[in-house]
Amino acid sequence: MKIVFLDFDGVIRLSDGPPSPKSFRFNSEKIELVKELVQFAQAKLVVTSTWRELYGLERMIAEMNHAFQISDFNHDWMTPLLSVRTRKIRTEVPRGAEITTWLFVHSDIERYAILDDLSEAQFKGH
Repeated sequence: MKIVFLDFDGVIRLSDGPPSPKSFRFNSEKIELVKELVQFAQAKLVVTSTWRELYGLERMIAEMNHAFQISDFNHDWMTPLLSVRTRKIRTEVPRGAEITTWLFVHSDIERYAILDDLSEAQFKGH
């Protein structure tokens, strides 16, 4: 199986600030490019965006269904939320570690691509 790990901000959502209560305001041109990639590669999408932490499962599915076909998503469609908590401080784990964890659980992945606007340092080893 092939996977495309997808971030939102800076990839399919180009405007600044949080999404509106009515819409995530995805960029339709960028959505189409991702759809073409997924179709061409015969891949499935997995969401890596921090938005998976901000919105409930139902809302995420509804918004993503609006932008993509549900068949574009892997059945386990988001990476785990990893963080380290010491006393009252919560530190997020780099997104690359979340992807590594997801890949460890899904050993049947042949190839993958990461669409993200973060620096390469976040994905060391990928």
